[in-house]
Amino acid sequence: MEHQLKIASVILAAGKGTRMGSPDKQKVCFPAGGTPAIIRSIRTYSSLGISPHVVVVGHGAEQVMDMVSSEFDDAIYTYQSEQRGTGHATKIGIRMLRDLHYDGDILVVAGDKIIEPAILLRLILTFYEQKSDLAFIVGQSKDSPDAGRVILSDTGQPMAVVETFDLRRWELMTALWNGTSIGPMEAAVVQGMARDLFPNEKKRALALGSLWQQVDRGDPVHRSDVEKFTGDGNPKFKLPDGRELNAQDLNRNGLTNLSVYLFRAATLYAALDKLTSDNAQQEEYLTDVVGILSGENHFRTHVVQVDDPHQVMAFNNQEELREINRYLRSQERRVRVARPPSKFHRPLQWLQALDSDNMTRFFTRLYNGNQSLATQKMNRLKRLLIQFKQEYGDIDVTIARAPGRVNLMGRHIDHQGGNGNLIAIDREIFLVAAQRDDDVMQVSNLDRIKFPRREFRMSDYMNGEFHTNWLNYVNSDVVERIEKGDWSNYIKAAYLRFQSHFSDRCFKGLNMMFSGDIPIAAGLSSSSAMVVATAEALVALNELSIDPADFVERCGEGEWFVGTRGGCADHAAMKMGRQGQVVNVSFHPFRSQEAVPFPEDHLIVICDSHVKAYKSSSSRTTFNQRVACYHLGRMLIRKNFPQYAALIEHLRDISPERLNMELTDFYTMIRQLPCEATRDQLIGWLGSSETASIFASHPAYDGTYPIRDIVLFGISECERSRRAPGLLREGRITDFGRLMSISHDGDRVVRYNDHWSESHYHFDCSERYFEDIVSSAHQGDDKAALHLQSGSYRCSTPEIDLIVDLAGSIRGVKGAQISGAGLGGCAMVMVEDSAVEDLIRVLTDKYYATSDLEPAIAICTPVAGSGVFEI
Repeated sequence: MEHQLKIASVILAAGKGTRMGSPDKQKVCFPAGGTPAIIRSIRTYSSLGISPHVVVVGHGAEQVMDMVSSEFDDAIYTYQSEQRGTGHATKIGIRMLRDLHYDGDILVVAGDKIIEPAILLRLILTFYEQKSDLAFIVGQSKDSPDAGRVILSDTGQPMAVVETFDLRRWELMTALWNGTSIGPMEAAVVQGMARDLFPNEKKRALALGSLWQQVDRGDPVHRSDVEKFTGDGNPKFKLPDGRELNAQDLNRNGLTNLSVYLFRAATLYAALDKLTSDNAQQEEYLTDVVGILSGENHFRTHVVQVDDPHQVMAFNNQEELREINRYLRSQERRVRVARPPSKFHRPLQWLQALDSDNMTRFFTRLYNGNQSLATQKMNRLKRLLIQFKQEYGDIDVTIARAPGRVNLMGRHIDHQGGNGNLIAIDREIFLVAAQRDDDVMQVSNLDRIKFPRREFRMSDYMNGEFHTNWLNYVNSDVVERIEKGDWSNYIKAAYLRFQSHFSDRCFKGLNMMFSGDIPIAAGLSSSSAMVVATAEALVALNELSIDPADFVERCGEGEWFVGTRGGCADHAAMKMGRQGQVVNVSFHPFRSQEAVPFPEDHLIVICDSHVKAYKSSSSRTTFNQRVACYHLGRMLIRKNFPQYAALIEHLRDISPERLNMELTDFYTMIRQLPCEATRDQLIGWLGSSETASIFASHPAYDGTYPIRDIVLFGISECERSRRAPGLLREGRITDFGRLMSISHDGDRVVRYNDHWSESHYHFDCSERYFEDIVSSAHQGDDKAALHLQSGSYRCSTPEIDLIVDLAGSIRGVKGAQISGAGLGGCAMVMVEDSAVEDLIRVLTDKYYATSDLEPAIAICTPVAGSGVFEI
């Protein structure tokens, strides 16, 4: 049974840290490299998927809690009222986990540790690969002389960790035993020996016990005095289970404990139950757990040795902290020499690269200088790499990224040859993929609840038509029998379309693991991002040569496999996105026309309605019925106006400019389309052979077709999308926002009044409407302009209409509309920076709170498009 990464941390932060010399600041709150030590530590743990974090507080508890809570609102706090050792602190820390019956794994570490992610990752990998009950990090005694000594058996297994105090006390008693063998020792000599080993007077007194008072009086120490401590022979060092260690045991390897432990929860619970305070300081040492476990043969314990002492650092005084800060600053300044660019590395190599300055700068640039967001993304990618390593092994992988998208203008028309005005947003899917030797696909996701693991063989989906005609293939029985709605279909879609396109190649299967933060069924194209990420990985792993335009079109066609008959605007946004810019693209054929700057001092705010736009059977029917109306309307115009037929290949060609018509004549032509038509009527007008393939995309639909309404929306949206770049380039943001609102009216189903009561929204595409608009066109009235007509596509929902209308009431909002294909999902709002807070407040109070919904509002700026990473 494969192991799912599940690690909680227990962070010991209750100590006073008196040697720091600052009564007002708790030790773990001192900055290391400009960041409070405990914050720096928890960031590291979180980056590797460790959660939740249990922080044991005591001295300065409020200060520690305030600091941690400022960044980690999910931290758990437990209180140690008196200092009784690290073992006692750990008992307090795990108490809550134990009460919750937590059964994962537990990282136990001091709050002042500065740990490099690479060594912590190695600890995690060793722990799972060796099936350890306990693994902990060790260093060399020359680098950390004050750390506890690790005792290994002849076979290299940890036997115990000897605390520095106990080891030095044993050394002192051994010296006294040897010294008194030739006669009494003067008090001053004994005091000097004790002072060398224990500079702190309190610890000298603890080490000498009753001898302390004797030497303090100036009395000599005799052999009989020492025998009270050592018994009849040379002092022996005893483990908690009674085993005795000699000098050879204690000095065999020179390894020291760096106090970073990873336990199986059940192992830690059992060991702590056996922990005692039977030692000179009468404290419960967590280090005694190593000896307890080694005394029971069924426990497996392992050590992981640092390559460099800087991989795990700690401080007890200001000078040690200054040394740490000097090192961290030197690392920040150091120029790293990059290896030749490469797309394929093992997970550990990728993880090490992600800790480099170069990669940090790259991610920060990718997310428009937002360092906090860049760190979050890097941490998520790290967790993905760790889990991939656990599930598939240490093999060469490529990493693909595909962002979500927003189409600012040009909705529902990409498959009709229209334009899109696209931005890639800072929500995306990451994919780690490796090639196999067979054609099996093993597909998994960090979110296994929503995306269960899948395994399938690609050859099972390839019939005779697969290699000859993609459209016939996606309409074939093989595809029809595929279970609809499964997330893995989007991986199959990309694989099959690219394999069909590159028919001279034979693709291998893949081991794949995804992780994404694009909201599902929210209109931001999480499913298309999965297609694009898979395609990016296929291109890299198979070393395919394909230009971006072909890539985009193959992705769009690939998605026909899941049942929809849309275009490739989503995929174009994901592939062609540019930082800080809006990319205008056209379709049939696909071309990137121009890129214009995204408006300064403005943001796009995405508001999730919580109405899921799942591509269910009924939704696919609705989507495909709307697309069918486009095709049927175009066919009717070609039939009824044969003089224009040669000029009309796609819906976008139906325009006054393309057809060289006056606007009045143009509207008269559109008026000839039926408001409603049945399937039988359409077959009678156009013929069964002409309409069969159109109706095949939605066979379950038995209603009428609102041809005129939908065609008017499509041709006016094509006009809006053509005009959009010029408005942005000229800084006419208010005019651009107006087009957004008109466009949304084309999808609207309800409208809200000033009291936020809804009423049914109906766009009047009747004869009277066209009489009025033709009259206005004759008079040269601007309101007759084609781009100002909304038409009616009707793919919004009442919830999204409410969000749009609420947004429109805010001063500083330039425009708002539905995002994506519709029937649920999100609204997008273009808003001035200064109005974002007002927008969030109004939406939270009047939409989310009134419906008892969790606010789901994302502030986005344009980022770069999809690709694979290189280091």
